[in-house]
Amino acid sequence: MPDEISDLAVSFEIALNAERKSPNTVRGYRYSLLSYQEWLTANGLPTTVDQLTKDNIRRWLADLHTRLKPSSVKTRFAGLKVFCGWLVDEGELEVNPMATLRQVEPPPPQVPIIPTVEIATLLKSCAGRGFEEVRDTAMIRLMFEAGVRVFELCGLTVDNVDLHNGTAVVLGKGRKVRSVYFTARTTRALDRYQRQRRHHPRAAETNMLFIGQRGPVTTDGVRKRLAELAHRAGLAGRFNPHRFRHTWSHNFRAAGGSDRNLKRLAGWSTDVMLERYGNAAADSRAQEEAHRLRLGDMI
Repeated sequence: MPDEISDLAVSFEIALNAERKSPNTVRGYRYSLLSYQEWLTANGLPTTVDQLTKDNIRRWLADLHTRLKPSSVKTRFAGLKVFCGWLVDEGELEVNPMATLRQVEPPPPQVPIIPTVEIATLLKSCAGRGFEEVRDTAMIRLMFEAGVRVFELCGLTVDNVDLHNGTAVVLGKGRKVRSVYFTARTTRALDRYQRQRRHHPRAAETNMLFIGQRGPVTTDGVRKRLAELAHRAGLAGRFNPHRFRHTWSHNFRAAGGSDRNLKRLAGWSTDVMLERYGNAAADSRAQEEAHRLRLGDMI
């Protein structure tokens, strides 16, 4: 009798953890398998590995396209393809049913840039000298100026931050270590926070930089807190951490920063992300540069 997909999924997750895949990657692959199993059940099919056929997978993808964004379908596709490849490597399948399947590449998402005036409004919403207000100000300023990913922000330790030199060392995707940089106002915000942190009841329990009532701040905690602050400030739209990274990328380029240095500071391995980040404001940057160059005035 063919094995259940769910049984092999447990071994698959063990293999992913052994390869030191990030928790987000493991979670995403798990969702792909759950999605496929749910589709099999909804169509009256057994949830066993022999149902991993090219025809079934095509039908599953077609169904996903009616319900999900193209980027979400791409993620589900990638997760199931890695799983099928692992099954072949482990001798659970003879042929990878997805070996010749190609996923249509979705257009890069147009993540809106946060106007500077809205950043200022957001900072006003957490003005004050209480612990949470000082901590939130430091987190917002660090995301705005250094463009750190939310999991990098939450992964910072007290020892990772050098206030004298305005630098922090973050652990990025693929466990790559890089330095990020900040200037006077962010340094002041971090200094105020660290002075308050020393007296926090949770400070002795952990070396993680950003903490709350229950311990280290989590990525979901940051997202929730940003939403609360934006609502308090009367700001519309989603204020998630990813928008800060796109905004930082745009601001860096608009100020004259080079793509080469942006790539290094962001921790990107390829040039693909240069087209994706800050893409929503690319036209405004081009317009500003065209006006600055004043080519027509040469004649």
